Amino acid sequence: MNHFDSIQRVTWDVVANTMGFDATWSPADGSETQSARVLLKEPTKDYELAGVNYTPLTFIAEYFQPDWAGLYDSVAGGNSETITINGVDYYVQHITAINDGRNYRAVLQRVS
Repeated sequence: MNHFDSIQRVTWDVVANTMGFDATWSPADGSETQSARVLLKEPTKDYELAGVNYTPLTFIAEYFQPDWAGLYDSVAGGNSETITINGVDYYVQHITAINDGRNYRAVLQRVS
């Protein structure tokens, strides 16, 4: 691992360990459950948009490669995947690679 990659990983670990949440993914193909620390953005307040109250419903989780190896490809392949963050289940709607492609942003829907 080169020097930049090492610094990037250490930085992610510090942020995730300080502000992140424990999470698991049990792949739809039945393979072994994987754990990771993720950042979670939950909708928390109403906004006014064009004079109308708007309540955002989007949950977003960010995780760092190589955590959850295969999740991105599985979701891109059309598989229905579920992750659990702090004991709450979420369907993964889609995932985008961000920044240099080692961070992933997953748009989630809370399982009701």
